[in-house]
Amino acid sequence: MDIVDSRRVSPRRSRTGAAGFLAACLVTAFCAALAVGLIIAPPAQAKDWRIDALDVTLDVQSDSRVLVTEKITFTFEGSYSFVGRLIPTGKVDSIGAVEVFRDGTALPIGDGPDSYSTFMEGEYLVVQLNFALADTTATWEIRYVAEGAISYFDDADELVWRVFDADTPVPIGSVRVTMNLPGSTPPDLLVAAVDTGPDVFNTTSSPGPSMIVFEAEDIAPYTHFWIAGGFPKGVVGHPWTYRRVMSFITPRVGFALPIFTLLMMLLVWVRRGRDEPASVHASFITEPPSGLAPAMAGALIDEKVEHQEILATLADLARRGYVRLPDPTGSKQASAQRLQLLKPAADLQGLDALVVSTIFPGGAVNVKGETIGERLRGLAVPFEEAVFAAIVKAGYFAESPKAARRAWRKRTWWFGLLLTVVTVFLVLEDIGGWGYFFVGAVASVLAMRMFVRRMPQRTLAGAQEQRKWEAFRNYLRDLKRFQDLETARDSFERYLPYAVAFGVERNWARRFEGLSLPAPGWMVSVPVPTSLPAGGDVVPSAGPLSGPAGAGPVGVPAGGAASAGSSGGPPLTLDTLSDRIFGGLDGVTRTLLAAPSSTGSGRGASGGHRSTSSRSSSSSSFGSRSSSRSGGWTSSSRGSSGGSSGGFSGGGGGGGFRAG
Repeated sequence: MDIVDSRRVSPRRSRTGAAGFLAACLVTAFCAALAVGLIIAPPAQAKDWRIDALDVTLDVQSDSRVLVTEKITFTFEGSYSFVGRLIPTGKVDSIGAVEVFRDGTALPIGDGPDSYSTFMEGEYLVVQLNFALADTTATWEIRYVAEGAISYFDDADELVWRVFDADTPVPIGSVRVTMNLPGSTPPDLLVAAVDTGPDVFNTTSSPGPSMIVFEAEDIAPYTHFWIAGGFPKGVVGHPWTYRRVMSFITPRVGFALPIFTLLMMLLVWVRRGRDEPASVHASFITEPPSGLAPAMAGALIDEKVEHQEILATLADLARRGYVRLPDPTGSKQASAQRLQLLKPAADLQGLDALVVSTIFPGGAVNVKGETIGERLRGLAVPFEEAVFAAIVKAGYFAESPKAARRAWRKRTWWFGLLLTVVTVFLVLEDIGGWGYFFVGAVASVLAMRMFVRRMPQRTLAGAQEQRKWEAFRNYLRDLKRFQDLETARDSFERYLPYAVAFGVERNWARRFEGLSLPAPGWMVSVPVPTSLPAGGDVVPSAGPLSGPAGAGPVGVPAGGAASAGSSGGPPLTLDTLSDRIFGGLDGVTRTLLAAPSSTGSGRGASGGHRSTSSRSSSSSSFGSRSSSRSGGWTSSSRGSSGGSSGGFSGGGGGGGFRAG
């Protein structure tokens, strides 16, 4: 028998499955609601702003101040917290007395809503209007005072006002500018001009005396709008402002500055540069007035030390038997030239010792090739210093001529730098007449520079000694005029170093042309010229110049002196002697060494009126009066213009707007 369970069997439901089903239903409902919300939700609102109207009033006062009132209506789409008005200050003397009104109520200075603040950004004065607005239209009124905006000319005056520059990034619906002048000037004496974008419709009119109205519509972003109003002289006073005073003084200072500089330098030269008065000396003397070294005598006369003084010292050492000069005909290569020390130089002092110790260091007796040039380069500066120190120590100069010139060059440089800084300041400040000042500054620096080489001052003893040595130089330079050659021939060799130091060695040698003159024993052998071209250059022959019978070539110390013409050879000519003595050394120095030069003298005894752009301004004149002005307003027939371009000088205003 089957046994049947009598208990009721019922279906089992999972508790976990019911919870999952409920969660799925909730997620589905949320997603459906989100999707519906995204579909029917309005798009996010974009931010935008514009200027609906700009109404500017320029109340010109008789004292030249301009009271500016800017009434500006803005439209904001979205939330905004500030608007900035940028006013440039560089075109006027000053901008001040800023006030801001809204709905006739003055706003306080601050950072919160319904306030304003001012601050500088470069040359811009920023007037920031603070608020908390969204999707609305609001109007503010900004007032300020501009000084120095009037431009004055010979026949009329004008006010140029840059209502705004091409810096505003939003369109402007309409602009109206009213210029009110003091007094009661008839419209036919007023002139108006507008400068704006080519697609801007604008009009000018004069509704009454002393009033000019400028209007324009639909001005695109980044478009400028400038106006100018001209009026007769005397309507507005011309006060003595800082800029006017500077513009009045600057060109006159530019004219007087070089004259003043010249007079001051003359005074300084009389006190610190002119030599002490010396008694008049003979026009020439036939022998050196003192035992002064050739280099010192040359520096005493012309206040400078050049390669002639080094050559003169070497020539003097050669004359005294210490050195042998290079032979210019021994080799065409400069590297083969030789300079020889012939005897010990322990007894030499001063300049002679300096030259020998520099060229023949460490007991060397031969110097050749590029070594000569290298050592002469090293000798140039210390030799110059030594010569100047020697003539100062001798009491001939109050200070070293080189040091005096260096000090005055430095003063001239600082003077020029100062005038340059002043000129740049005048340009940056746009001071009228800066061009005249610049020209005067350049002339002043040149005048001062002209005195630099004349500032070394000789003492009384130095002036007396200079006169004597100049007389001796005259003798060397023009021997035939002063003395018989036969009498002077004995002094030829002894005076050669001085002739070199004075730069007249060729003049000295020419005086003995055609004479059977004994050549000094220290001279080197050179070819004898066979012809003398018209230019004075020597054309050498192939053969050497020989001494007398049985003697070696001229210049060999063992052979002694020899006569140029004693063996029947060509006589000593005018340039041969100078070339023979100094050609070798001078050729070496010129080839291997740039001639050392001293830092001394040579040898021997409207600026503020801005220009306009190339575009022309549209303008109107109210009546028959006509005028033209560079850089300002121009007149034309009465009427309006649908667009114009051009530029104005002077004036004020400008800038743009920003918001955020």
